[in-house]
Amino acid sequence: MIDPIESMGTGEEQISLGPVPAKKAESKLLAKSIGFMAIALLVTGVVGFLFAFLMATLFGQGGYINDTGYVVLMITLVASLVVSVIVSFTFTKNAMTRTKAPWVSFLLYSALEGIFFGSFIIIPGVDFSMIGEAFGITALAFGACFLIGYFSKGEMKIALFVAMALFMGVGVSSIIFLPIYFFGGYDAIYLYSYIVSVVIVVAVSLLVAFEARNIKKLASSSLLTSNNIALLCAMDLYCSFMMIFTRILYILLLSRRRN
Repeated sequence: MIDPIESMGTGEEQISLGPVPAKKAESKLLAKSIGFMAIALLVTGVVGFLFAFLMATLFGQGGYINDTGYVVLMITLVASLVVSVIVSFTFTKNAMTRTKAPWVSFLLYSALEGIFFGSFIIIPGVDFSMIGEAFGITALAFGACFLIGYFSKGEMKIALFVAMALFMGVGVSSIIFLPIYFFGGYDAIYLYSYIVSVVIVVAVSLLVAFEARNIKKLASSSLLTSNNIALLCAMDLYCSFMMIFTRILYILLLSRRRN
């Protein structure tokens, strides 16, 4: 979890608040962070639908992607994963060390995430109604947890601790229950995947509450936050939103196939 207060130091791009009211600083940073996150989500959505349309046009066969298409899809996803990791590190480094906001890496990362989103769209059984339902549920869960964290008087460190514990539990369980994927039946795999997805949604939702509190803490500090800090906050919120969204979409898909 990025803590821009500790990471960015006291560079010249940060300006002393002076007489600027704390509430005004909070509103400014909050508006920027949410606005930047919305831009990233828009880029991801546009790229995702275009990628899905392209794959369906070039490799579609009877409502499915043919074998060649799946090979191209897997190569594209692996390449996108590698590039997104590099871009993520580049974005963080530039945001912490340069005065100019790293918009290029921010938007590029959002576009790469759009490719992963597009791979969900072409999965048989996923339609626009399911995507809309998943987006609506995500928006409600994200918004509720964000408001709880933002208006909480506590530091939300307990939320962070529980979230990290849940993530560790998922990691350990994935190793312990690895034989399920090879020897377990469909029911066992379904149950395990469903439980893991629910746990991840809960863990990330707790992180959203912590991130919201962190944004308020940043705005209430003695430094006027720059676009760099707003982008760092937006990136945290964006990644959390996408993780909740993809897991809820996966849960809906599992439920539909189960029925």
